[in-house]
Amino acid sequence: MKTQPAVKDLKYETLATTLRRDIRAGVWAVGAKIPTEKQLMESTGMSLTTVRRALQLLTEEGWLRRQRGAGSFVAPWIQKRERSTYLIGVMVPETRQYYDRVIHGIQDQLASTRAGSTLLATYEWDPDREMEALQTLLEAGVDGLILTPTLPDGGRSASLISEIGRLPVPVVLAERQFSAPGLGQVLEHVVSDHAGGAFDAIRHLHGLGHSRIGLAYRKGTNTTAGVLEGYRAACETMGIDPWEWELSEPPVGHSVSTDEILPLATSLVEARLSAVLVFGDREAITLQNELRRRGSRIPEDLAMVSYDDETADIAAVPLTAVAPPKYQLGKLTADVLVRRLREGNSSALEQIRLRPVLVVRESCGAAQAGASAAKT
Repeated sequence: MKTQPAVKDLKYETLATTLRRDIRAGVWAVGAKIPTEKQLMESTGMSLTTVRRALQLLTEEGWLRRQRGAGSFVAPWIQKRERSTYLIGVMVPETRQYYDRVIHGIQDQLASTRAGSTLLATYEWDPDREMEALQTLLEAGVDGLILTPTLPDGGRSASLISEIGRLPVPVVLAERQFSAPGLGQVLEHVVSDHAGGAFDAIRHLHGLGHSRIGLAYRKGTNTTAGVLEGYRAACETMGIDPWEWELSEPPVGHSVSTDEILPLATSLVEARLSAVLVFGDREAITLQNELRRRGSRIPEDLAMVSYDDETADIAAVPLTAVAPPKYQLGKLTADVLVRRLREGNSSALEQIRLRPVLVVRESCGAAQAGASAAKT
């Protein structure tokens, strides 16, 4: 009977151990907000007192930083490592969807080569938190940095470039690139060739017999310029009259507004297009649903290709999609940075572009075209 209270008292330590393990594994990056007390109670079945004791313990140990009225956030921490390995700081806008695969590529490359471990920091697409996240990694004593900054326009962009150029450790950009006049060196980067990916999508549709091919795209992203460049180059090369429709970028964590998709669907039909490339997946799925609601058949009436391939396969008619090589990009970025750390200035400057892959599914009509060809 006397042992029962002791077991009850240990529940908060069990929860703390679980949360500590998840932080080490990168479930929540440095600076990320962990689930609320209520969410932890619901997911674990533990009492509010137990949850609060666990969070208090992790705060005292330095794993968490608690903000009154805001919640608990992951504080900087340093993994134990061998002297022959490196601690790599990774700063990304978020750890979900697109960047989840990039992060896994980085971590797998470091683990498979026994080159080191990672410390994650995220700024959740908030430019005002970007330098704070970067400073957090530097204070943790990282040996090198893999960065995916926002790269805004104007004076703030120039300031960010200057800051990165003065960092005391080697830097490799992931899915970002820029030249920095006056810094004395050009930064290394590994990026997806988004222009090439869009070009390949239009070439694929053109090869299926389509000559009226449109583009619907989100504005304001770091991918937009490349997609536009590739689409326009393909149209010029293949003699296609360009047709473009700009969509606003939805707030972080939100889907595209249906109100924006309605006029797009109407214009596509009125323009008598036979195919469309849509950047990105959420917009493509919402557009497909609206067109099907109106009675349009996919791909018979309109062939569709999406750009990103994060959720394209779950569409009612699975979407053919341009898939940036996220995992491979992460592996190569880690490889470039480790080589720079080991070889110093004797290593050649590396700037790598990876061409996305076109994943063919039902929405483009390639399967039907192949079946028809086989019958003849």
